[in-house]
Amino acid sequence: MTNPPRANRTHPQPQWIKARRSDNAYACVEVMIRDAYYIRDSKHAPHGPVLKLDDAQWTQLCEVLLNASHDEGPRPHSAVTIGSIYATIHSDGHLDLHGHIPIQPHLPADLRFTPIEHECFLDGLRNGEFKTLNLSRA
Repeated sequence: MTNPPRANRTHPQPQWIKARRSDNAYACVEVMIRDAYYIRDSKHAPHGPVLKLDDAQWTQLCEVLLNASHDEGPRPHSAVTIGSIYATIHSDGHLDLHGHIPIQPHLPADLRFTPIEHECFLDGLRNGEFKTLNLSRA
């Protein structure tokens, strides 16, 4: 977990986005790309935990989530280590992401998404909604 980058004179404040399927839902997975990929839970924004992933971690997380979503029937309880991030897909569809604050590695950062939040996020990944954020990278 880390604090997202702050705005400065040359770069405006980065925008958090969510999958279109989330519409105006209060609870959703939000993503921001600046110097890295940041993930947070809108239920706990703006002061809740934020996980920071580099390009390789983001790519691996997306692949893991999308591959798991292709399974027929209930999802198996599975946990995957992606660098310093632990992703768990529960059989009921919940998604847990766990990491640590880089400058204070003893402090955990836990994000727990409901099955609907998880499914909306997957739809956004499938539809390439988060790829457009690459255009705003500094």
